[in-house]
Amino acid sequence: MEGQSRHIVVNGQYIAHMEIDTQIVGVGYVYNINQPSSLKPECSEAPSHDNAEDIIPDDSSSVSPESHSGNPRGPRAQILFLNEYGREDATRTATEAARVLKYIADHHMGNLRLDSKATNRLNLLLCSFWLRWNELRFVSAIPQGAALYRFATDQCHLPCDVLPRAFTSKICELINAGKKDPEIYDNLRAYFPELNTQNSH
Repeated sequence: MEGQSRHIVVNGQYIAHMEIDTQIVGVGYVYNINQPSSLKPECSEAPSHDNAEDIIPDDSSSVSPESHSGNPRGPRAQILFLNEYGREDATRTATEAARVLKYIADHHMGNLRLDSKATNRLNLLLCSFWLRWNELRFVSAIPQGAALYRFATDQCHLPCDVLPRAFTSKICELINAGKKDPEIYDNLRAYFPELNTQNSH
């Protein structure tokens, strides 16, 4: 390989010229051919595309749609109300947020804040709502604390005095135990005409 000269082309453009002697240059790695018994890659800080005369294709076609919309890759955020396509049901989300806020306004609970206490009436309000939503099959049968937190804070703009993990852990615990405020739970029937329709069948 001594004395060989190569050009580096990226996306159809000539960018560099290099001499290859005693090293084999790979994508992100450099191997020393003088030490064949210990071919361990020396990883660079960022992957390098230095294969001689290779044209690196534009891989934008392999990027997920979510990355084009500006959303970072990774686990998708939990969503409380899903449509038939597995995406957020914007209409249902807005309807239920308005229903929660109307109950809070009607019963003068606007000064309350979310926290991780089992006796917090606002927490019990969300538990009661979730149980009603579950009866109507608006939500998954498995409580999703992160989805409920996101709904309560992003859609209903309810303040929370604890970290999200503390709230989600406690709200799931309460829902799984069937905790609710009996008065709130009974009052919610007036806010859900769907319940009366369901019971009439």
